[in-house]
Amino acid sequence: MGLPPSHEHIAASAARSLVLVTPLNPPIGYGKVVKTGKVVLAENITLKQAAEQLCCVRPEDFDRRVVPTDTTVPSATLPGGGC
Repeated sequence: MGLPPSHEHIAASAARSLVLVTPLNPPIGYGKVVKTGKVVLAENITLKQAAEQLCCVRPEDFDRRVVPTDTTVPSATLPGGGC
């Protein structure tokens, strides 16, 4: 019963989610994180595409750092982060 999840839509939305830019803060800094988010919005591209376009993060480093499921764990902390 109910509607089945649209995995394609979920993946596309996650790829453009500005929340997922947060794990890039330790390696590239707040200024580049903000710039990356602005490019995502302005050009309607994914975070990975924006980070690569701005030469902030190599694609393989992006995939290692930006893992959407890591943001769903309660009380999770990111490497280099606060607590």
